Amino acid sequence: MWGVLTLPLYTHINDTPMHLGSTAHIAVSCKDIPASLPFYQTLGFTTLFIDNETSPSFVRLTDGAITLALIAEDFGTPSLAYFTTGLQENVAGLRQLHIDVETDTDNNGDFTQAHFVNPDGLHVWLHPTAGNSTKAGATPNSVCGTFGELAMSVHDLDNSILYWQHLGFELLHRSIVPYPFAIVSDGAMLLGLRENKELAHAALTYYARDMANRIEQ
Repeated sequence: MWGVLTLPLYTHINDTPMHLGSTAHIAVSCKDIPASLPFYQTLGFTTLFIDNETSPSFVRLTDGAITLALIAEDFGTPSLAYFTTGLQENVAGLRQLHIDVETDTDNNGDFTQAHFVNPDGLHVWLHPTAGNSTKAGATPNSVCGTFGELAMSVHDLDNSILYWQHLGFELLHRSIVPYPFAIVSDGAMLLGLRENKELAHAALTYYARDMANRIEQ
């Protein structure tokens, strides 16, 4: 059985960390939403919102712990999407951290959304309105088990932890077995940072004591 060594927090934060938003969902590019919906429903997801019952282009789903948005558009997927009342301030804060942020504006010059890609390739979107999203770590009803984190491979764990701490995340756990690994959270999302090359893109991680039986079912 694997052992776990927990290390002290990595805390070299020079500036007051910002917060990306109060709620978040995981956005998934989906070419055929009607064909994909039964798959997610089988996993315990229920529909929170659908823009068109006949020919949907946007659907928001939840399993009680996280919210997924299936979107009929091409973009880096999966992505994180945050909802904030301080989009202007967030963009300014990101640029102060020398993060390259792309923005869309309305006729008044106000930001309507912002987008950036973190050094390990995760796309992050910021929207100016409150979204109907479930905070990560809530009571789940997923048949997969308890949501753990949105896991992603990182090139350098120390640098990745520091990056996310500057964006308002706190280090919840760190270990070196079976590889350097950390879990960080900002209250709206849990991220699993893995210093390995196992994941080609970010992936949902669930935990359950009876996982072998769940997989069989």
